[in-house]
Amino acid sequence: YSGAETPRQRWMQIGADVTLFCGLRATAKSEHAAGRSSPIYLVIFSKAVPNTAWGPTLYAMEGIDIYLAWGRTAAEDVLLREVPEDALASGKAMRESLVGLARTATLDDEWQPYPAVCEMEDALECSAKNAHAQACDVFDTAFGREYDTEMG
Repeated sequence: YSGAETPRQRWMQIGADVTLFCGLRATAKSEHAAGRSSPIYLVIFSKAVPNTAWGPTLYAMEGIDIYLAWGRTAAEDVLLREVPEDALASGKAMRESLVGLARTATLDDEWQPYPAVCEMEDALECSAKNAHAQACDVFDTAFGREYDTEMG
């Protein structure tokens, strides 16, 4: 979380991992998931987009990928401000991957299945040593696997 510019940004990033990502990753690691014949892909959309809808923030917000993938109008209606071109470009790249998946039932070669985690910021980067996955390992060791469900 060293990239956070403020304590609030750091707290929001930790909170998103604890309450969202780590639970999804645990599901991908589960015995049930291991028995699947098709791969599981984990992606974190981490493009920070300034907004005024929820106060002056600059971090990747839950669900921002959805609005950016729908394009400028959807994103600006939600964020209540003009969206920077680099954020729109990240949304477009995500949309193109999802449309390709819907059309062909496959993802581009740069996508890697679990245990890799793919992160979309300015470009897609996939790694089994993703910083968010490493944070989940720390949380799991420190608190046990049920901390995210206990927090609500």
